[in-house]
Amino acid sequence: MRLAYLAVLSVAFGTAFMPRSAAAQAASQRAQDSALVEEVRRLISARVSSTLAGDSAALHRLLAPSYVHVYDSGWRHGATKFLESVGRAGAQTPMPRFTVTQVAVRREGSVLLADALVTLAFPSPSGDLIARAHDLNALVRVNSRWRFAHHSETPVATLDGQPVVAAPDSGALGQFVGDYEVYPGAVDRIIQRGARLIMQDADHPGLHDKNLVAAGAESFYPENESQGLMVFVRDTTGRVTHYIMRIAGGPVIISRRVR
Repeated sequence: MRLAYLAVLSVAFGTAFMPRSAAAQAASQRAQDSALVEEVRRLISARVSSTLAGDSAALHRLLAPSYVHVYDSGWRHGATKFLESVGRAGAQTPMPRFTVTQVAVRREGSVLLADALVTLAFPSPSGDLIARAHDLNALVRVNSRWRFAHHSETPVATLDGQPVVAAPDSGALGQFVGDYEVYPGAVDRIIQRGARLIMQDADHPGLHDKNLVAAGAESFYPENESQGLMVFVRDTTGRVTHYIMRIAGGPVIISRRVR
């Protein structure tokens, strides 16, 4: 019974039952890992800050010679072209504020893989416009310092800072209700619940429902998918006949009303 009790304690208190040297090693490793995360946070912050300031000289010092930058639009630039584009763009005005959070780091051989959440706040008369992206980096040692060898970014598709407006009244929303064929065999169903439109998979109603958030009298975003702006189109009689949508990185989708 006592052995079982001690086993439970050893699980609950971790290093308390380790030999002194093992506990010291574990503490040292945690400190090293924490320091590495903070170093990567500082490097990402310096890269973002230099880019926003148009400071290609400061940015150059952070990059490995073989650096590759993949923009969120999919464009791919090597170090020379990337630095040239930053220098030509100059400092952004007004300068956005930014934060670097959720930093995660791991080693893969001689390469350091790091990702973080970078949040930009662009000042505007109506309040800050917010953009977020997951910032993925591969870093290598150059002259005993970590330097960026590869970078890519994936936007976080939320409606923060998007031009969301008051929804049309309930009577007007009814004009958009119906089935829309995205491509042969795939139908989106738009229904109305009170003062809200909801998009469904016609074959699986309730399974993938998405609230539609108004961006105007005739346009909507699927909730938390700001890259998927839907614009409804009418014929000469005023009847809604289809909607147009373009998902980031994809084709223009024309979904025709079939019911």
